[in-house]
Amino acid sequence: IESMTSDCIFFFKEKDGIQDQACSRGLGMVIKGQISKADLDVIAKITDTKINLDLSQATLMNEEGTQAITEFPASFQYNTFTRNESVLTGIILPSGIESLAVNCFLDSVNMTSVTLPEGLKTIGNTAFDKCQKLNGISLEGVETIGQFAFRASGLSGKLVVPSSVKSAGQGCFTNTKITSVEWNSDCRVATQAFNMCANLTSITLNTDAELGIAIANYVGEGTGATPAFNLTCNSLTPPAMTNKTFQYSTINNIYVPEEALEAYTVDNLMWATYADIIKPIQ
Repeated sequence: IESMTSDCIFFFKEKDGIQDQACSRGLGMVIKGQISKADLDVIAKITDTKINLDLSQATLMNEEGTQAITEFPASFQYNTFTRNESVLTGIILPSGIESLAVNCFLDSVNMTSVTLPEGLKTIGNTAFDKCQKLNGISLEGVETIGQFAFRASGLSGKLVVPSSVKSAGQGCFTNTKITSVEWNSDCRVATQAFNMCANLTSITLNTDAELGIAIANYVGEGTGATPAFNLTCNSLTPPAMTNKTFQYSTINNIYVPEEALEAYTVDNLMWATYADIIKPIQ
């Protein structure tokens, strides 16, 4: 470790990795050079402080230090055995990382920010599950979003799913605080993608991506309430859907290109079910 914020130094870097020392407080840590999963595991065991970790100048290596690793491990997930909360309040991931492991930051309840490196392609299943204070993230360049990747996270406001995304897993954004969605990807809108998103008011589809089952259903277990949202489809071709795509959902209005009104309300039997609320985009 070559640089840290605050007046607290509680690690030092040796040839065989990071060693921990006692400390009462600490705000930030910058690590430069090579780092291994074992080093990350040591940092994750801290219990007396919270860390904003900057790995932008670090390279994740195998334990022998002979090869760069492209998957960031789940060192900071909630430890069900020790019951220790993750120490992270934020992290800047190192360059060269192409994927986040399954459960990578699971239950990191103190994490407020994460900076993904350029070239990241895959966010593993439940990678940010229950990261309750993580209110925003850029997905630009990401190709795969795993199942329940952001379930019950703090994501809020507008969510943009970029054109780079090729696969989105079931429930990937379920139970978040997002208010609107802009879907720019050609990949299938996942089943229950926005399940239990109580603040959701609009979904905009900028492609003819297929729609999964119950893409935006129950707001809360046992409440009987469902999201009431507006849906805008900018494609002239009605997206493929099933009779369960909007199961348990309330759609206020569906907006489509004026020149495609007949395609949605007459020619396509599935969409024609909603003909009474389909309106031209103004």
